[in-house]
Amino acid sequence: MITLNEDGSNWPVYRAQLQSQLEVRGLNRHLRGTGIVPTEIIRHGGRYYYPSDIGFRQPLMPGQVNYHENRLKTYRANEAKGKNLLSATLPTLIYQRIMRLKTLRDQLEELDKMFASNHRSKMSLKEEMEKLRYDGGLIRSHIWRLEEYRDQLLDLGQGLSDWEFATIFAGSLKGYPDLHAIALKAANPALYRGNRKVGLKEAYDALID
Repeated sequence: MITLNEDGSNWPVYRAQLQSQLEVRGLNRHLRGTGIVPTEIIRHGGRYYYPSDIGFRQPLMPGQVNYHENRLKTYRANEAKGKNLLSATLPTLIYQRIMRLKTLRDQLEELDKMFASNHRSKMSLKEEMEKLRYDGGLIRSHIWRLEEYRDQLLDLGQGLSDWEFATIFAGSLKGYPDLHAIALKAANPALYRGNRKVGLKEAYDALID
């Protein structure tokens, strides 16, 4: 079972594996939030009553007490299994943000809010960036548009390496063979080894000049 990265970057894979592990443990209803929470009976004067019996007029029989207590015990044990799995696979700071939520389902929904939409936004932005094509105008404006996408991704916690950016940049110029050939040289991985970052600068200089 993998753990969730602190930035939630592996959320889809983590969520899928977590769901499988919960299902293997027979916690499907707890996962979906469809399990019925057992009635928690009340003790008063040495006898047990339903919470709705405000006047304590109809004490429960021993068999009824055992039935409700066993159901509650099983429910709580299953909730604990799921929550323990979460606590073991989440970074401490993230688990601290959800640990006070009452049910396993509540905790999972909060994690979804924290990471699912963020992941979809990052995927959507990167897809838009990869689909962007040079329109024949100022090459500098085209570069600025790509850099704006890169900055937005960085704000969402997904930085692109210079080589990744250079590869996307080269792909955006495919409709212009001469420009594409220049940019393609910048996407050579060898230019980025040992913290070198010369590929993009050389491509920028050649294209802009």
